[in-house]
Amino acid sequence: MKLAAVTTAEEIDCIARLAETCWKHHYIPIIGEAQVDYMLRQYQSTESIREQIAAGRKYAIIRESDGEPLGYLGYDLCEEHLFLSKLYVLPSTQRRGVGKWALDKLCQRYPECRIRLTVNKQNHSAIKFYAQNDFAMSGPVVTDIGHGFVMDDWKMEKKRCRAHTPPA
Repeated sequence: MKLAAVTTAEEIDCIARLAETCWKHHYIPIIGEAQVDYMLRQYQSTESIREQIAAGRKYAIIRESDGEPLGYLGYDLCEEHLFLSKLYVLPSTQRRGVGKWALDKLCQRYPECRIRLTVNKQNHSAIKFYAQNDFAMSGPVVTDIGHGFVMDDWKMEKKRCRAHTPPA
């Protein structure tokens, strides 16, 4: 596998397609189709991703060795931590270690960073995944995102990336 920084219009389009597949599969049962569609338009459309990258957010595509996209991540390097905004893996590749591999790669790149993220309170599989990877809950956060929708999340934090054996 490889983690490739997103820099081209084609790669941004790829992220938007991955987002639609991942989010619709995973989030419709949790927050409903209307909120998923709204959030995809607001935060994961091609134009929105382009604007986020221009503002400093980093996106990367997780690719199989043959170049096939498996998922993606998005993060911000803040003054005192790294904020992991997105880590999504295609439904067909879940439970194969792809997410853990990507998280390990991120830790290798930023070994001294604390990593913070938010995760939907009803997203039990993601909460379990992050807990198994040394993240601890640090409190609730509810964010009004407009049009009558809110994100009802847990804040989670990994104090510091440990030294890892490099993934194969």
